[in-house]
Amino acid sequence: MDTRHVIPRRIRIIRYYAVAEAAARSERAGQYFHAAKLWRSATFLALNNANRIWAENRCDFCLRVLHNGWSDEHANE
Repeated sequence: MDTRHVIPRRIRIIRYYAVAEAAARSERAGQYFHAAKLWRSATFLALNNANRIWAENRCDFCLRVLHNGWSDEHANE
């Protein structure tokens, strides 16, 4: 088995919470595109199903905000 890409459990937990916190900060700042990318990354780092589902739902919400024009983030593009 190639173990070069296996992230130890403890490091993965720390990374999940760091990415999730950054995603939440981006959401609060109205940066929904960036937040969606971070939430998507968090889904792959989540070790338990509840965190994975939460990250997926937050990502979907951020994408809906952008799609429906509820944000001014990309209004000038």
